[in-house]
Amino acid sequence: MEKEMAAPTPEDADLIARVAGFFLTIGATIWGGMKYIDSRFDKKADKDAVKASFDDINEELGTQRSHIAKIFDTITANERRAQDRHERLMERLSK
Repeated sequence: MEKEMAAPTPEDADLIARVAGFFLTIGATIWGGMKYIDSRFDKKADKDAVKASFDDINEELGTQRSHIAKIFDTITANERRAQDRHERLMERLSK
């Protein structure tokens, strides 16, 4: 003899809905986290692209260093000229 199942009461239906909602929320959170992590790793840089980028940066640094060296050479030359002028002026004033 089979026993018939009783229809769920509203309290039982509410409990089932809450448990289903809980698992759905947890599942959606896990799925969203995995999707976010996957999208972050999709943007991972390629070795060749990183090397090319560093090569460009090193080339630009070399250019900037040469410009700075020229500036300091100019400053040094101007200091020498100013010192020479000062010495000539002092010689003429002391005569």
